[in-house]
Amino acid sequence: MAKLIDDAGADLECDFVGGEVQPLDESVETWQTPGLDGVGAQNLGANASRWSFVVRKYGTLAAVEAWSLAVRALKGTVISAVDDWGTEHGDGSAGGGILVVSELSRLSRTTAVIPGSTTVARGVHRIGGVVTE
Repeated sequence: MAKLIDDAGADLECDFVGGEVQPLDESVETWQTPGLDGVGAQNLGANASRWSFVVRKYGTLAAVEAWSLAVRALKGTVISAVDDWGTEHGDGSAGGGILVVSELSRLSRTTAVIPGSTTVARGVHRIGGVVTE
């Protein structure tokens, strides 16, 4: 089951979690000193990896709105994510601090696709942040 896991270990179930994680990137800082020839450089190590996921939920309009509030409440926290393939991204490998949570998009009332289904709404958020290691 696709889900987001907050830093307290609580699960927020989603019908879809997908996205990409960039590998850790080594950064180098350079500087110049007035009056001296040349440029100094210092390797700062691997950091600044970014990730971005799309999370989606189907259900009744009230359930989707409640889910949306829970997703927006995760901004500023550290999470792990379990994608549709069951791969857990987290613990320094791909989860991390959420910096961005988009507004709820594509909230729509739809007719049930499966007879007898109670699905009447769909909510989508795009979340992103940096790996916290």
